[in-house]
Amino acid sequence: MENASKALIIAGAILISILLIGVGMFIFNAANEPLSSAGSQMDEMAKNMFNSKFENYEGKQKGSSVKALISAIITSNAQNEDGLKVTVNTDNDTAAELSTYRSSITDGKTYTVKIVYNDAGLVANINIT
Repeated sequence: MENASKALIIAGAILISILLIGVGMFIFNAANEPLSSAGSQMDEMAKNMFNSKFENYEGKQKGSSVKALISAIITSNAQNEDGLKVTVNTDNDTAAELSTYRSSITDGKTYTVKIVYNDAGLVANINIT
């Protein structure tokens, strides 16, 4: 009889420890959820900051504004070492190509700037016509 009562006490202790582990996991997951949503909001803020550098130039622009846009693209492409490059008219993405294209822009002329986004919602290409 003594062994049976000790076995029941051990089994009860095991069940209580499993219950405590489950409650701990629940609390950990509940506390971790706001952190993951905050991380996604930071990603959204980073996207907005990246896109805002170029979205101000969308629409009809004078040549001087288009030149400023191309300068912003050159700077952005130089700073983004992770491969996130903005191209102009689908193929121009190196600093030399963009500088050549910028020199062909006439200050007094009006251009139309259209932004194309990638699947992640970031500016990928800017069409200037």
